[in-house]
Amino acid sequence: AGKRVIRKKFDKTEKKSAYMISAKGVDYLREKYALGGIKAFVVDGTKPWTDRHSTLPEIAAELRGRISVVDKFYGSGSLAILHYLKHGAPLQFLTGKTNENTATFSRELKDFRKEVPALEVRRFSAHQELHDRYIIADNALVIVGHGIKDIGNKESFLLLFKGETTADLRKTLREKFDERWKISIPLN
Repeated sequence: AGKRVIRKKFDKTEKKSAYMISAKGVDYLREKYALGGIKAFVVDGTKPWTDRHSTLPEIAAELRGRISVVDKFYGSGSLAILHYLKHGAPLQFLTGKTNENTATFSRELKDFRKEVPALEVRRFSAHQELHDRYIIADNALVIVGHGIKDIGNKESFLLLFKGETTADLRKTLREKFDERWKISIPLN
């Protein structure tokens, strides 16, 4: 158990010891078994800018390692959300289609990549297969109630799941993500 458990001998003649979990041990168990590792964020849609800019930094701070984002629709608003995830190594965005002018989006993406070079964006041609919106990190999964680019514009929710209890689900989603990523077209 290493530094996760504190051992203290209390009877030297009988060689008895007492054990107590350390703060590191508590943190380890919380991470491993998701004790308190499920958080729900509700965005009511009445304060789009405030909701977006107060909720997303809190969620982003929980995510570690490779961050993969899936959303059927993309636009300039997607980049505003991805900015909070720029610490992802790498940061991948798999999407399908846009209602925006593609030339305008391409310019925005080019500018964005100057500041966030780790971002990779790919368009999945079978976009009708993409329905759910989610973010997968090495340590967590975020389920997004509606379009990532529109967080804050309507009533919605985001569910953050951390710990080992969602490891199998993260693995399954990551495998599906990787499968689609390989056959998707890079957006420049």
